[in-house]
Amino acid sequence: MQEEKTETGILADEAAVPEDSEEPEVPAAVEEPDDPAERLERLEREKADLMAELASERKKADLLLREAAVRRVFEENGIRGGFAEIALRGMKDEIAGIPLDGEGKITGEGKKIIDDLLNGIYAPLKTAGQVPADSENPAAGVPVPHPPLGRGSGFGERTREEILAIRDGAERRRAILAAGEMFGI
Repeated sequence: MQEEKTETGILADEAAVPEDSEEPEVPAAVEEPDDPAERLERLEREKADLMAELASERKKADLLLREAAVRRVFEENGIRGGFAEIALRGMKDEIAGIPLDGEGKITGEGKKIIDDLLNGIYAPLKTAGQVPADSENPAAGVPVPHPPLGRGSGFGERTREEILAIRDGAERRRAILAAGEMFGI
């Protein structure tokens, strides 16, 4: 049970505090101007700064939305990876002007703008990143630096060192799987 302090009890507690102790420092509050016009001016400046920051963030978000939509069109046209990045860097101004619908998808007019660019200056990117339709047959598309061997190609089996020296990771994995006994698979 707690004792109630009487007026003399409070005075007794205050007497226990040494007189030379310092008052704790209270952090200074932001000084508000006494003049309402100055205060209004400061608030309007802060509001203008916040509105400018908001507009900048919205512009960045809008550009990211447009880039994502253009990236989808690139994927549809077979432009992927580094080739898509090159095209996006070169199209910054065009991307900013591409109209989008309410769902963030490119409108018909925007697709026409992109198609004109993809059929014009960016046409070489459409075929540059394509993988041959039949990766078993290097003659079917882009030349493969290390064609698969040992599957009826007439070239015989590769050695372990030759397989490990293949630079293309996917092709190296295929060769390791094909020569599974050599790798203990």
